[in-house]
Amino acid sequence: MFPIGMHVEIKRSDGRVHGAVIIEVKPEGQYEVEWYEKGETKLKEFSMDELLTLNPTLQTPKPTPVQPPPPQKTLQTSTDNINQSYPQQEVSPSNGNFAFAEMIRNYRAQIDYRPLGMFDSVNENRISVCLRKRPLNTKELTKNEVDVITIPSRDITILHQPQTRVDLTKCLDNQKFRFDYCFDEYGNNELVYRFTAAPLVKTIFENGNATCFAYGQTGTGKTHTMGGDFSGKKQNASKGIYALTARDVFHMLDQPQYRGKYLSVHCAFFEIYGTKTFDLLNERAELVMQLNNLISQWSQ
Repeated sequence: MFPIGMHVEIKRSDGRVHGAVIIEVKPEGQYEVEWYEKGETKLKEFSMDELLTLNPTLQTPKPTPVQPPPPQKTLQTSTDNINQSYPQQEVSPSNGNFAFAEMIRNYRAQIDYRPLGMFDSVNENRISVCLRKRPLNTKELTKNEVDVITIPSRDITILHQPQTRVDLTKCLDNQKFRFDYCFDEYGNNELVYRFTAAPLVKTIFENGNATCFAYGQTGTGKTHTMGGDFSGKKQNASKGIYALTARDVFHMLDQPQYRGKYLSVHCAFFEIYGTKTFDLLNERAELVMQLNNLISQWSQ
């Protein structure tokens, strides 16, 4: 049985093969997978046999022989142990960036692809800095832009910078950056939540303070991550970091060790736009920031 969050190769009805991530296991044994294409989330169901045909390395290993081989280094039980091929972008030869795209394709074909999975361990960090890659959107694909970001593992992001040498030959400058966690374009919000905000819920119930925020320029996917998945122009607010955090907060409140402590939840929702601040839970009333006893507070 394949776990939710695992990256697999799938074959489309038109013969194309590309990567996707398992998001649900149906009662009848079908696996629902998700991927991004032309700026939209796509869903499709596959049987286990169909997935095994394209992903033979994921098949359950044969029983251990009577005379076992010498002991080897123990590996953690996680999707990290599965060496998968990196999903490749299809680029037309007529694309002006085709030469660079082929260099990136060849680079990815040689890497050890071990993406972050739902069953991987969560680090106990006081501060975590994470990166999430979004897929190319429709506008970028229309302009024949090339995906220049590769995320081969849970903590590495590679930027492929196209270069031209003095003799006019083309080459790539592959720059590696390390983060606490790196999420590729196939990871869903549940995966991001597990490694970012979920540990913070535990912190606040241990009398700690916690902050989680998304940072990036317009169009990088902050609303998608914090607010919920988009299918076209419709947003599923139950799948955002806000909703997932609220779900776990109230779940914790219902645990026996917290029921008798008379804890309560208070929520404030502000929009900061330039130099202006608005209270989104009070008909978007404009606020001013004031200082009271050296503590910064929002008030009308």
